[in-house]
Amino acid sequence: MASLLGLSGTEKYTRRETGEYNFKATEIPVLSATLKLPMEKILVSALRKSKNKMKEVKQ
Repeated sequence: MASLLGLSGTEKYTRRETGEYNFKATEIPVLSATLKLPMEKILVSALRKSKNKMKEVKQ
């Protein structure tokens, strides 16, 4: 997956997958096509992770 997104290493993809870093707008269509998922589903999942991370920081 990292190579499909043009990332230099798998650790960069892992950071995106775990929510440490956000996916870039140009990466979402690639994920959507590769995983055969609607972009909306990917974005909603990413938004949930982001909101949960913000809650953890506030506590």
